[in-house]
Amino acid sequence: MIGVLIMAAAAFGGWSLLLPVVPLLVAHSGGSDALAGSVTGVFMAATVVTQLLVPRLLRTQGYRRVLAVGCLLLGPPSLVLLISADAGPVLAVSAVRGIGFGMLTVAGSALVAEWRPNEFWAVPPALRESRSQRHKWRGFRWGLRSWNGGRRHRCSFSVR
Repeated sequence: MIGVLIMAAAAFGGWSLLLPVVPLLVAHSGGSDALAGSVTGVFMAATVVTQLLVPRLLRTQGYRRVLAVGCLLLGPPSLVLLISADAGPVLAVSAVRGIGFGMLTVAGSALVAEWRPNEFWAVPPALRESRSQRHKWRGFRWGLRSWNGGRRHRCSFSVR
């Protein structure tokens, strides 16, 4: 578990440092504002497309391999930015880094969810008490207020 936390801190730390800096690099090296914005757009588009494919990769390759490849696609390609700030290389690096980020976000959150003990799935904290305490919560009603067209409506549901 400690290894996963260190990996997540390093990967997301590197991601958060470069996300605002790469468009700034493009803008300061003579690129247009549209190109600077498209760097982030390409990164996010690659992330979303990858996130759709990662569950299949997790089933076939496993968590360790997907997380390792995600880290390799997120980190080392950033070194290309030291060599060139032209549009082609920067957009390619953003796409590759987006793929790595998509792999890390899905695989990391799925791994944490899998490590969570089964007795905590979808059980409200009040119901995690002993069986003798549960009878108090059956039929307990929460009132939820929602706004619809400026009028207040009251709806409720019961916990079972």
